[in-house]
Amino acid sequence: MMQALCERRLQNGVLFQVLFWKDLFCALSNIAIIIVVQWGIMNRCSCWAGMGSTWVHLPQLREVKAELMYLIRHVAPFIVFAALVFHFGFCAAVVWKYRDAFRVFIQRDDGASNLKWQSQVAAKHETQVRVAEVVDDQNTNEV
Repeated sequence: MMQALCERRLQNGVLFQVLFWKDLFCALSNIAIIIVVQWGIMNRCSCWAGMGSTWVHLPQLREVKAELMYLIRHVAPFIVFAALVFHFGFCAAVVWKYRDAFRVFIQRDDGASNLKWQSQVAAKHETQVRVAEVVDDQNTNEV
């Protein structure tokens, strides 16, 4: 929303500066929040011990080990599988939505594609172009 408002009111040079500093501020804020949470708030003994209500749940304890092994064997595989399906599905959706960009992405420097089927389609198209050029040359010579 801020970007749309800035684009309406500011010139190109000033617009770039405003949006650059806005993006930098937002990125550094996110990084600061992650660092504070990971290194500070969530990395205290009281956090791991339920704010003092229980002991630290170490995997070596018999009660903790039984629950941990149950979660690892019965719950975690479904979570991991769901995460992988989501990520691969998202990648497939992006490739399908932006298939023209994907074709450019897999293209080599010599203009050929890295995919075999794409190379065959390109070769067929080049053959059709050559045939059309030969036919045009023959028609031009006959006239």
